[in-house]
Amino acid sequence: MTHFFIVFTRKGLVLYETGERPSYLNPFIKSIDTSKASFRRRVRDEFAFIECKFDKIYLGIFRDENIALFDDEMCKYEVSAGIKKEKIEDLEPNTNKENLEKNLKKTKSSTNLSSTNKKDSKPIKVSINKNRDKTYIDETENLTLDFSEKCVSSETVYKLEPIKQEKRKFTFNLFKKTIKKEDLRQKIETQLINKNISSEIAAKIVNDVLKEFGENVQENEFREKLRHVLKQMISTLDHEKLIKEIKNKRGIFVFVLLVSMALEKALRWQKSVAGFYKIN
Repeated sequence: MTHFFIVFTRKGLVLYETGERPSYLNPFIKSIDTSKASFRRRVRDEFAFIECKFDKIYLGIFRDENIALFDDEMCKYEVSAGIKKEKIEDLEPNTNKENLEKNLKKTKSSTNLSSTNKKDSKPIKVSINKNRDKTYIDETENLTLDFSEKCVSSETVYKLEPIKQEKRKFTFNLFKKTIKKEDLRQKIETQLINKNISSEIAAKIVNDVLKEFGENVQENEFREKLRHVLKQMISTLDHEKLIKEIKNKRGIFVFVLLVSMALEKALRWQKSVAGFYKIN
């Protein structure tokens, strides 16, 4: 008889479960190699059969080494879930026997016709796998698992290589060639607001950029004007003027050094950016 049978997804969602859970279930599930389609293992005095189908994993734990029990449980689940149709043996006994006899006669007649045409046809080799156990990778010979509390191995952490991402290139997608001034105003405002820029700053940028244009705006002229306006709005630091103010002791100055450290070699300087702020 079946000791335990469970169906779950690769994300850990249990779809079907029957029987009493063994104590070693969780560490055993962590050890399952999902890259193999189907295999079996021996755990203590029981036999475990595993089959991976797409995103579902079927696991059955039996007292006897009999794969037919695992197939029956898997078939029951697939029939109940609507994945597979019922077997002919499971149909109601009130089926029409005459139809079955007619189908048998048709199959016999078809076999007779095929036998007459054997001379003209080429022989076809058909390999039938009668023993389904051969399709399974038998891991019971060289591996016996004992998932007691003392033997539970910790999860291995795999070091993954960092994925190199390409730098994003700036693309100008507001308009091409020419556009009307009012249409451009709406596009710039919505673009800046979507970038989490306040409406006051967005309005200032739009007004400063568009005040020198007529009704129609050219793409190249708009780019040059936008660079000029942004350069004026973003304040830059005059280092020579700052050094003179420090020598003349005009006010109190605070120097802040921002440093990024590598995780692998702590306390080692990697990159540094110096920022100078004046307190009036």
